[in-house]
Amino acid sequence: MKMKRNVVAGTAAIGALVAAQPVLAAEQPPLFQYQDGELKVTQIAQYDSGEGEGGTEIMAYDSGLQRAFVTNGAAGGFDILSFSDLQSGEFAQVDSEKRVLLSDFKLKNVDDITSIASHPTKDLIAISAVSNPKTNPGYIVFATKDGEYVNHVLVGSMPDMVTFTLDGTKALVANEGEPYDDYTMDPAGSISIIDVTSNHFYVNHLSFNDAVLDEKVRVSSKGKALQQLEPEYITVSDDSKTAYVAMQENNAIATIDLETEKIVDVKGLGVKGHSVSGNELDAKSNGETNIERQPLLGYYMPDAIHTFTVADKTYILTPKRLLDKQ
Repeated sequence: MKMKRNVVAGTAAIGALVAAQPVLAAEQPPLFQYQDGELKVTQIAQYDSGEGEGGTEIMAYDSGLQRAFVTNGAAGGFDILSFSDLQSGEFAQVDSEKRVLLSDFKLKNVDDITSIASHPTKDLIAISAVSNPKTNPGYIVFATKDGEYVNHVLVGSMPDMVTFTLDGTKALVANEGEPYDDYTMDPAGSISIIDVTSNHFYVNHLSFNDAVLDEKVRVSSKGKALQQLEPEYITVSDDSKTAYVAMQENNAIATIDLETEKIVDVKGLGVKGHSVSGNELDAKSNGETNIERQPLLGYYMPDAIHTFTVADKTYILTPKRLLDKQ
């Protein structure tokens, strides 16, 4: 599934936020303040690519350089922004320092840009690019943080998300393998692990097999079970030894051992009973907000995913996208 958003990235513009500041000038775009008394947040900047829908979607940020890298699918590249001059209490319009087009890198038959990541220590960013047709192997393109080409590698079909491990040794790619609408072609989803410790960028391609699936994995669409597996988003444990992959259409999460570079398992998340107290929802399309219990079972359908560790225990966070099972 292509549509995905980072916390501060939107469809047409990016806003920068800061806490505990007064209300800003009237010309700034409106910012909705939830529970105003508990955490005061104001907007101090905005960037608009000028490209409309698809002009800004996914953002990666280098805190040391105070520089952001933003995918621009409408233009077929990415924009480099500087946040170094932003000041609390002052609203500013951010301009692009540089726009880099993948066509400048001589890549052929590139259809879309789905993700971008900033290396934690190196002068390196990674961009995932979908081929045309999308069922062909896609690319991960590596560039410097000034937007200069470094290298590119082939990965699986429709790379949907790329991220670096926290120790900086690997780039991880979720290859969704999305089918054509008529299912005349449906490549298997996969995971690519790229060694970024040198400029050789060796790729290890991991394929799923039936043995790693549990009985709760949702594979009720067309085609064989392995064709239906569609990795969406990846998060990495604090020690860089384990990756967790959200598989939205499959209502499941895969675990990857990054030391052995093997898929450990794919576990289905089951269903959530909305007739149970504490699981209420607004399920009626009637223009009103009414949170109540309903005789529904909802799939979790995780898209974005993140981990954090407390007392040596790792927790996985995902948003829940409701898909009702009557």
